Amino acid sequence: MNRAPQPTQPGAPEEAAATAPDDAGRRCFLHACMGGMSLVSAGTVAYPIVSFMRLPSTLAESQVLRIPLASLSEDQALYHDHMGQSLVVLYTNKTPKVFDAACTHLGCIVAWDGVQRTFRCPCHGAIFDDEGKPVSGPVSRPLVRVGFEIANNEIVVS
Repeated sequence: MNRAPQPTQPGAPEEAAATAPDDAGRRCFLHACMGGMSLVSAGTVAYPIVSFMRLPSTLAESQVLRIPLASLSEDQALYHDHMGQSLVVLYTNKTPKVFDAACTHLGCIVAWDGVQRTFRCPCHGAIFDDEGKPVSGPVSRPLVRVGFEIANNEIVVS
């Protein structure tokens, strides 16, 4: 005897199983989305930090300061920033000299007075001669000399 399939009533367990979504597939998809968003977020935070900490490829070249001797004239001082330090290049008595431009009292940047041939500290009135030696004021230490070489008619500070 052949029996015709019995109609099922709505809400029967067989129909519920057939219409229920695949929970395992949905869960896997949500985990993949959350993992991807976590990776994107971590990359967004990490990229600026890593790029900031990476040394530039031209660091060795940027550490050398070159000043042509032809750009200097008698009793003239040129100020340069070199690796975060203010330097003053002085040309007196036909001799170049390089000093740290910070006053040895409190670190203010000294100003060159070409008429009196002295460095003057604007903060507390310290005065240094053209050799960097203290002349007057609340300072007892000379200006710090910076080593340099002369090569190819240039002052080279490295």
